Amino acid sequence: MSFFRTLEELSLNAWPATRITHYDGWVLRFSNGFTRRANSVNVLCPSRLAIPTKVDWCEDQYTFAELPTVFKIFPDELTQDLTEELDQRGYETEGEAHVMTLDLPDSYPSNLEITISPFLSEQWYADAVGFNRVVPQHHVELRNIVERIQPICGFSTLYHGKDTVAVGLAVVERDWVGLFDIVVSPEHRRKGFGRQIVQGMMHWGKENGANHCYLQAFHENSAAMALYQSLGFESQYRYHYRSKPLHKRN
Repeated sequence: MSFFRTLEELSLNAWPATRITHYDGWVLRFSNGFTRRANSVNVLCPSRLAIPTKVDWCEDQYTFAELPTVFKIFPDELTQDLTEELDQRGYETEGEAHVMTLDLPDSYPSNLEITISPFLSEQWYADAVGFNRVVPQHHVELRNIVERIQPICGFSTLYHGKDTVAVGLAVVERDWVGLFDIVVSPEHRRKGFGRQIVQGMMHWGKENGANHCYLQAFHENSAAMALYQSLGFESQYRYHYRSKPLHKRN
């Protein structure tokens, strides 16, 4: 298995969908439209069936679920034929992101006002909903996703005095800690709190057996990219999504 596919598997486990269907080496994920990660087709194994036949079937499944059909594409030989097929069908490209990694250091700042719990709390959930501006119809799906995480996870909260200024989610599996949904409250941005919560989550990962860290950052988010690069993260590869609006096939 390629290094890319290993990280893709880790990220799938760290952000579980509400419903999953396996189809000839492809994993179809459904979560009522909340995040592309949890509502897309992911290619993990070689195909035995013809790619056009498989794409037709996937389109039928997402149409039945009243969702657009979305494929996650990363640089691997498994996605080459699929990409050509999606080009012919007029699928659009969106959501380009970097997968970045770092070997965890042995020491971290000692003045971090961060709390990390293995259990989902109502306060963490409320802060994550508020800081991420999750629309009401997706509140239930956020809870469903984070409650389904099977690997060791850390619900992270950074404080400044009595105020919660940032939250994030860390997930440890196979010597890796993945960092997800790191968000600073709008009124506390550009004050260094993003750096602090990332460092705290990496430290927690190290304490829980991880030696390496990965995260995903959207290409257009220059502030996040600059932060991660300043901490030593390096981009290993990019992925993007190919999407087609909800439609009825003839």
